[in-house]
Amino acid sequence: MVLPAMAEIVTVSVWSFVPTTTWAPTKSPVTVLKLYGDVNDDGNMMYIEYTCDTTTASLYRNVMAWDAVAKPAKTASMVILNNVIANPGNAACFTYQTEVVGPNTFVTGVAVTLSVRSQQKDHFSKTFQQATKTLLNVSPRNIFLVWSMVSIGVTNRLQPMPPTVTALLP
Repeated sequence: MVLPAMAEIVTVSVWSFVPTTTWAPTKSPVTVLKLYGDVNDDGNMMYIEYTCDTTTASLYRNVMAWDAVAKPAKTASMVILNNVIANPGNAACFTYQTEVVGPNTFVTGVAVTLSVRSQQKDHFSKTFQQATKTLLNVSPRNIFLVWSMVSIGVTNRLQPMPPTVTALLP
């Protein structure tokens, strides 16, 4: 079973995750995946947050222009999965693989783990069914390439996070 929301997360083209180890008040927590880039492959920079909220049983996708003045509040129209439950052992929804080179932290991969409950009770057991799926290879190739280059001293492709994106992070 492939959760449609997981497929949506990995269909972007040129983008970057927000590191979890820097910018303490704005870092990506284990329940929020923050990314930015040309996610629709149409030349327009976007900022996106996927929020895994087991309290509301929802996975939200909040999309805005990368230079938006303010981040829109989450609404019901942003829900892309409405039957999310806590992962077994309270495992994180988003687990980040980072690489540090000097002062730079690169998110080279993210594992996405989502657990869901069936919409209706099983006919025979009279209970709701549960399923957990993990996608381990969400990796922005452009960031992996820049990390590889910076690791050997080639820094001409290294670009800072745009200030407009930094302003949307909190």
